[in-house]
Amino acid sequence: MKFWDLNKKLKIFREESGNLKKEERIEKMDKEIDHQKTEIEKDKIQKNKEIRFSIKKTEEKRTPFDEEISFKRSSDSYSAMISSMKNIIDYIRDFSYVAAAKEIEMLCDLISREVKENRYILNFLKYLTLKNYIISHSVNLSIIVGGISYHLGFDDELTRKLIISSLCIDLGMLNYKELFLLERKFNREEFEIIKSHVDDGMEIADKIFAFEIELKDFVREIIKNSHERYDGSGYFGFKGDELDIIHQIVAIADVYEAMTHKRPWRDSFEKPYTVSYILRNSQNSFERNAIKGFVNFMCIYPEASIVKLSTGEIVRVILNKPSTSTRPLVKVLMNEDFVEVEPYIIDLSDFPLTYIDGWVSSKELKMKNPDFYRKERMSELWIEL
Repeated sequence: MKFWDLNKKLKIFREESGNLKKEERIEKMDKEIDHQKTEIEKDKIQKNKEIRFSIKKTEEKRTPFDEEISFKRSSDSYSAMISSMKNIIDYIRDFSYVAAAKEIEMLCDLISREVKENRYILNFLKYLTLKNYIISHSVNLSIIVGGISYHLGFDDELTRKLIISSLCIDLGMLNYKELFLLERKFNREEFEIIKSHVDDGMEIADKIFAFEIELKDFVREIIKNSHERYDGSGYFGFKGDELDIIHQIVAIADVYEAMTHKRPWRDSFEKPYTVSYILRNSQNSFERNAIKGFVNFMCIYPEASIVKLSTGEIVRVILNKPSTSTRPLVKVLMNEDFVEVEPYIIDLSDFPLTYIDGWVSSKELKMKNPDFYRKERMSELWIEL
């Protein structure tokens, strides 16, 4: 608002308040001045936001993104997935394999629908079920595998079988809880023991899918090859042509999911770092098309990554668009000094001169804003009510 507008407002106030006492008129005018100052400041803040993110493109007609709706849907769906996976494990422990098979089918349908319709669900891959990490690991892995499968153009039936298999690859680990809770790396003897979870998992799959022979054989193959590497450096030395792209997709997704979550003996790795690690260090470990499919779907800066913009702001990636993977929707969390601000969302597609200038490491976040860092770590734990 210009000063002459403000003076005009004050003149009207003087005329309207002619019958008021002097003190009342002064108080009323002071309130109006404060109100107008507030409006001017709000206008400045909004304009500063526009300036901070460089030249804005002409507005395109697109469906506005409503994070509140996306969060509510994803939260409800993910909660149902976690509960369903817990049920599956309980059925297996009770030897109720028919019930486990039905629950797996239901969970597969839910995951399949979400990864096809709701990419925002990838923000929930950050969660870890603290009491039993197998629960969140199995759900998260299946979401990733399902998403990659659809992204690569696999049909519904193949994707469905891959999701089911991903839910099952670590069921054999339920027999080794004492080992996977150790707060240190496995020694050689322990590592040889833990490898037995593959055979145990296939035995469990035999019982769950006893009446679906074709599906049982498919799941067994995925479980058997989920820890193999293209160069033969996996559990049992299978390599090259012995492995199919579907085995490698599950194996890559398994590595990503494991690295991005805390384990008793190490902290989690940043999501963009993990994608970078797979690209840099796994060219011989995984089949090239499987790596390409993984990266194209997950993107360089996966959902929930904390990154820094070229303007200095610290933001969280909340929605990627694989066709323009370096220009996602982001939520501004902190200024360039790592001081928290009122969060707001921008679409980097609207700001062509603004770009992501790398990820923020956990170490830097902990040093620059320890309170925010602690909140982040706590927010990654799935709290079971």
